Amino acid sequence: MIRATVYITVLLLVSSTLNSLRAEETVWISLRVEISELTSDEGQIRISLFNSEEDWMSTPFNELEIDSEEGAALAVIEQIPRGDYAANFYQDPNGNGQLDTGFMRIPTEPYGFSRQASAAFGPPNWESAKIRIDGGNRLLTLRPQ
Repeated sequence: MIRATVYITVLLLVSSTLNSLRAEETVWISLRVEISELTSDEGQIRISLFNSEEDWMSTPFNELEIDSEEGAALAVIEQIPRGDYAANFYQDPNGNGQLDTGFMRIPTEPYGFSRQASAAFGPPNWESAKIRIDGGNRLLTLRPQ
């Protein structure tokens, strides 16, 4: 009788452990990034994706560069885990690899942020730009400011 009880207890523990491991599996998502309302097809577009408030605007989780297209451009970021993210982009028509700025460091090239977060008085904070990427949300649309 004791053996049967121990055997059943072990089976229940193993089953419970396996179920919790399945719940913890990483879900990989392909995120489509669409940049709309582009007025030029010159240069490149650099997209940066951030996955934490601590890294926001400093250390991207993922970056990619795509060719500019007038109207809209589309990129796909493969295999990201679901979670909270924020993104920014800029179009680099002169190809110098940086976001050019003018008076008071105001950008002179097209740029934007996720959730169309405003950059009226400097870059938006994490909460303003943060979006949830999960099984249902796989499209991020960005527009120039």
